[in-house]
Amino acid sequence: MQIRKYVILGLFAAILLYVPSSGYANAESVPNWVKTNAGWWASGDIDQQSFIQGIEYLVNQGIISVPVQKVSGEKSETVPDWIKNTAGWWAEDAISDAEFVRAVEFLVAENIISVQVDALNEIKMPTSIGKTITLAKSPEGTNFEEREMDYYDEDKYKFAKKHGDGMAYPGVVIDGDRSAVHVTYADTVNGETNILFTSTYDGGNTWTDPTIVNEPGKASRPHMAGGAMLQVGPDGEIYALYGHSIKNQKVMDEGFGHGYTYTILARSDDGGKTWPMHTLIGDPNTHYHDAANGMMHSKTFESFSIRDDGRVYVAWLDSRGQQNGGYTTGQVRMQYSDTNGESFSKSVIVKNKVCPCCATDICSKTTGETFVQYRNIVGNYGEPNYRDIVVSKSDDHGAVWNPPELVGDDGYETNGCAHTVSSMALDSNGYLHAAWYTGGRSNAEGPGLYYAVSKDDAETWSYPLKVWGETFFPPAHIKITVGTDDVPRMAWSDRTVDGGAVYTAAVNPNNGKLTEAQKVGVGDNAWISSVGGVTAMTWNSSSVWVDEDKLDEDGVFEDWKDGQYSGGNVKDKQTKGEIFVKIWDDRL
Repeated sequence: MQIRKYVILGLFAAILLYVPSSGYANAESVPNWVKTNAGWWASGDIDQQSFIQGIEYLVNQGIISVPVQKVSGEKSETVPDWIKNTAGWWAEDAISDAEFVRAVEFLVAENIISVQVDALNEIKMPTSIGKTITLAKSPEGTNFEEREMDYYDEDKYKFAKKHGDGMAYPGVVIDGDRSAVHVTYADTVNGETNILFTSTYDGGNTWTDPTIVNEPGKASRPHMAGGAMLQVGPDGEIYALYGHSIKNQKVMDEGFGHGYTYTILARSDDGGKTWPMHTLIGDPNTHYHDAANGMMHSKTFESFSIRDDGRVYVAWLDSRGQQNGGYTTGQVRMQYSDTNGESFSKSVIVKNKVCPCCATDICSKTTGETFVQYRNIVGNYGEPNYRDIVVSKSDDHGAVWNPPELVGDDGYETNGCAHTVSSMALDSNGYLHAAWYTGGRSNAEGPGLYYAVSKDDAETWSYPLKVWGETFFPPAHIKITVGTDDVPRMAWSDRTVDGGAVYTAAVNPNNGKLTEAQKVGVGDNAWISSVGGVTAMTWNSSSVWVDEDKLDEDGVFEDWKDGQYSGGNVKDKQTKGEIFVKIWDDRL
């Protein structure tokens, strides 16, 4: 969603990592000329710019730390008398360094002066990012193993299996206005799934009792491309988007070996205590045998966002029952709601012929520019084709869509689906930030996770920045978020190790450089949200990922064809039934 200006309240003081807003690192390092300048400026002997040069020197040398803001509009020329008095007293050592820094903070915050900080060219993640909270855990004796359905037929329906029990696929969102971190996750018991919701208002020390988001019997364990998603509306209303998959003999006889999925948007107006609204996404009479609204697709790989004005946008992969030589033709559709999700516009096709098993993402500006990210297909079904990440743009709130633009020309050639989450986010300048997985090796840096930014509404993108990955790197999810500080932060999974690993890193918005990645925990399905420098990340435990029998002597998948990865060959994931959360403050 487009960035809203949140206010971070006292909740996050409870986070173990505390970062002061300003301070003095080494008073002995202050050159005499800086204090002399301050005194001269206080007495009117030099101009304001000469005084600012001294402040910039202190900040860039790491001697003092003050918040630096982008300045827009006309700067005020009026400097309060107490500020100049403070500068003069500081020059005479009559007040403390901290008192002087507070005066400088005031000048920056009130847009009176603009401090250009070279030090921002090398931002770093904090060395400690909080404790790991085990939010939920499946009871002893839970059967995590995938099991066959009652109507499983080895010859006819080789894919018709039912997942095991356990907790998995968490989602997270921060509501800075209400000092809250909200989390969802799936809980499957005896094959029946509920989407659970819980919140913390004290930085993770305590959590509300879980509530059930879905209607009884109308939820499925989220697909491997992401969990139930969360967003917060402008008035604090909480939205959750999830799916309900149908698999039965009748559906499979129609040719849908994976079944099909209804996508549902739920809303709570009381902080997640109750969920009275459940709206089916899609158009009437376009679903399986016209039973209800819905999409004829095994997994819809849905996404949604909420604009500053409250409009809700949803995007998904849709098939509408069309078959093509055994391959389900995929298309990206979207629709919006101006009634807080109670009803939706007729859906619009964003793009026909897309990869049917990778996640979408959608965001929109109140000025009408709307964007959908997805994995495109160039080539014919049933044979190797190029599947690179693209973004389509609409200039009229989603009514008409332009042809897609490549985010990265990766040359990802495959005859299968990567089943990954790739994502994007808008910052306060209207810039688009994208993060994605590619198995392509047409560029020198090879397969892995990448980042790029567009400053012209997705028409052109920066050269892809490699975030993570080696020669052997199976498909992985990456989630990007941009908080009110305009710093892109990412969370991703690495499935090259037993049990998996989840990481995070940030991108410096001033120079586009990546901070050093930090391992957050062991597991998979990482999700992230950030507001004002406070970041929350969730993930679930996982079992062995890599099927070593499918690797050659060099540790590369055997189904790399001519330098390209053609899918699969990673063991079906099994969770261990644990949901983890970390909350930290990484204001830089």
